[in-house]
Amino acid sequence: MINSKKFYSKNARTRISIKNKQINISLVTPDETVAAALNIDPSEQVLRLSRIRMVNNDIIMFSISYIPGFLNLPFDAELYGSLYQLLSAQNIQISHAEEYIEAMLADDLISQALEIPLNDAVLKRTRISQDQYNRNIEYTTTYYRSDKYKYVVELTV
Repeated sequence: MINSKKFYSKNARTRISIKNKQINISLVTPDETVAAALNIDPSEQVLRLSRIRMVNNDIIMFSISYIPGFLNLPFDAELYGSLYQLLSAQNIQISHAEEYIEAMLADDLISQALEIPLNDAVLKRTRISQDQYNRNIEYTTTYYRSDKYKYVVELTV
């Protein structure tokens, strides 16, 4: 297991441990969706970061992030416990992000990564983030196990 962090749940005051079970990093040519989301030419290389993450030793999520190659992020998996901490260390600050959440059924890739049956329900979150220069610098799709993850929104009026 790579990278671990511990924190306490806000409500339960129970200790929660987050670990990366698997991290893969590669340079790839983006498909049309990724290139459009990052506002880059489809011929530009992007860093593809895929992570299977665990909470308290249970696989909870599988994420695939694309970051423009011009950011020159390192290929050291040990540095990717938190993508945003790594970006901050590179003087890249997230200034804005949009997220889209939807339900879907797990395909082969997702079911293998999350260790769930094919066609199980998952929660899909897509995020596009901008840096302090208003450049789109992250396009991430994360899939959450529906039997182990709850999405909570707290609104204050």
